[in-house]
Amino acid sequence: MHLRDSVLTSQLGETATAVGMAGIAGEIHVVISTNPEAGPRTLHTIRRADGSWETLRIIDRQVKPPRPDFFMQLYCAGAAGQLHICGVTGEGNILHTIRYPDGTWQNHWDDLKAILQPPPTGGPYPRIQCAGNDAGELLVTYQAGPLGAETRVLYAFRNANGFWTAPSSMDYFAILEMF
Repeated sequence: MHLRDSVLTSQLGETATAVGMAGIAGEIHVVISTNPEAGPRTLHTIRRADGSWETLRIIDRQVKPPRPDFFMQLYCAGAAGQLHICGVTGEGNILHTIRYPDGTWQNHWDDLKAILQPPPTGGPYPRIQCAGNDAGELLVTYQAGPLGAETRVLYAFRNANGFWTAPSSMDYFAILEMF
């Protein structure tokens, strides 16, 4: 993975395995997963509205990783000023955490495998996406089943109160027919 911005590249100094970004309150949050020899790290920085960058920080010091693996995919979304991160590890686990508007972090990664049932599929790594809204809800969509006639696109919401809804199914082919 190639990071084009010289500020991030010079601060990182190691190989990125995944990058995710989200715009929140006029700023761009960037989350980077690396796989250095010392073990996987997850890093965070902010590009301020004036073009300056916040110092790149290791978030694993505040968010205890329940994983020995690095992220292969990172998806970020803003929801009511919060940064939500959904990451897919090299082992296929899907994890979620939050950076609150005051700069603190949820102190753990939620394992979404228990929530997203049936489990996501789609090759070596599950196919997911996430988006947030001003009410503080996070929507996670994912593919279940093989590509083709039996493909199911499911979604689950994380409500502003922190509770997840049970997954519901979208009619994938009905959605495609709309376009």
